[in-house]
Parts: sequence; structure tokens; C-alpha cells
Amino acid sequence: MKDIKTLTLISSAFSILIGAFLAQFYGFTLPLTITLLMEFGALLTALSIPEYEFKKPEVSYHLHVLHSARELLRPDILPLILISIAVTISINQFRQFFEPYLGEILATDLGTALMGTLGLLGIAEVLIKTLPRLVGIRLGKKWSTRAYELAPLAIPVFTALSVLFQNPLFIVLLGVLATVVNTAFGFNVSVEFQHRIPSEKRATVLSLNMIFSAVVMAVFYALYGFAVDNLGLNEARLLFAVVLFGIGAAFKLASLGPLREPLELRHLAE
Repeated sequence: MKDIKTLTLISSAFSILIGAFLAQFYGFTLPLTITLLMEFGALLTALSIPEYEFKKPEVSYHLHVLHSARELLRPDILPLILISIAVTISINQFRQFFEPYLGEILATDLGTALMGTLGLLGIAEVLIKTLPRLVGIRLGKKWSTRAYELAPLAIPVFTALSVLFQNPLFIVLLGVLATVVNTAFGFNVSVEFQHRIPSEKRATVLSLNMIFSAVVMAVFYALYGFAVDNLGLNEARLLFAVVLFGIGAAFKLASLGPLREPLELRHLAE
């Protein structure tokens, strides 16, 4: 599975680079058309996969979902879900409107228009969003634990620094660090869920968690969009970075007291 993940990330990196330069030289129609064809091919592939040894569940599905939903409220699960959502919002805030943000800075430095920076933005996106994930999932136990512990505070700090010091290379470096930290954090949280949730409910509970997280993210994106409209992109990035840093600090303080046990990485102690 790790080899498949690695191959997927590498191919994704090439597709981002190719798409960026195609958009810069030929406009957005060509890469969007290619993307549509790829999605259609993926849909046909998915539909061609047959069911394998399907068995009717002993309990009706809606009862299974209701019983599984209780797992979300367990004292050793809910804090992990909440801190995971906080970190996800932090990394998404760093990346939200990131291309036009960095593109304007690059365009100003290079004396060109935003369309003239698409190729460079593609390279930056690969460096920030794709390749660091290979590092994040392969960190050793010591560094992986540190990344997990620092993520709620570090990622908002990286976002604030990207606003205060608008150097393109420095912003890309911050993005690389943010992705490495976030990937290590997400990997540890995923393994913790595997350890804490019963196998017969795991798939349903994780799906419910994704639905809950998606609703929270939708609210965040709406608030963030209005904030950008009213304050401007720089001010909105800085404001949300400060707010998310406060939320991360609250989790860190709680992890020293009442949430110490729920937020511990138990799988590393085994």
C-alpha cells in the first residue's frame, strides 16, 4: 500500500506540473478537458469493479449507523476528532486561495501578470502539497510524535509568517513544513482511530467522522470567503491564523490536563 501511495503521489506531482504549464501556455480549457476525460475513465473503472462475497448485514443498516454514531461521542474519540478538525482547518486555511496569493507576490516580483506565473505556481504546488507528504508519512517515531504535538500550533504560525514576510521562497518553505507536519499528524490520528474503534464499526464511524468534518469545513469555507471579501486576503489569512492558534493553544493546555489521556498516541506506546 505504501508503494501504491508513493506512486500515486509521484504521478500526481507530474500531472500538477503538466496542467499548470498547459494552463499558462494554452489557457484553462485544455487541462480542464483532460481532467474531465480522466474522471470519466475513473468512473467507468469504478463501475466495472464487481462485488466480492457480499453478505447481507445481520442488523439493518440504519440501526448499525445509529449504534456506530455513539462511538463519535466516546471520551477517547471525540477529543481526537475535534483536534483533527482544528488542524485540518488550519492546513486548509494555509492553502485556501494560496495560488492567487502567491501568484500576486510572484507577479509583482517578476513584473508579469498572474497568468504568467502559472507554471511557477504548479512547481510551488508540487513542492508544497505533494512531495512533502512522502516525508511526513516516513518520519521516525521521535519526529512523528513531535509533529503530532506541534501541529495545532505550528501550522497557524506558518500561515501568519507567510503574511508577515512575503518572500516567495520563504512562503514555499513554510508550505513544505506545514505539509510535512500535517501529514505526520494525520497519519498518527488515522492509526489511533484504527486502534480505538472496534473493527465491525470502524468503516461506518470513519465515514460519519468524514461527514461531520465536511459540514464543519463547509461552514469554515463560507466564513473564510466572507472574511476575504470584507477584509482582504492578507488580513483574513492573518486573522484566521491568530484565531486557529488560540484554538490550538487551548487544545495544548487541555492535553496537559483533562485531555492528556485521550490525546496521547497510544499506538506508539505498544
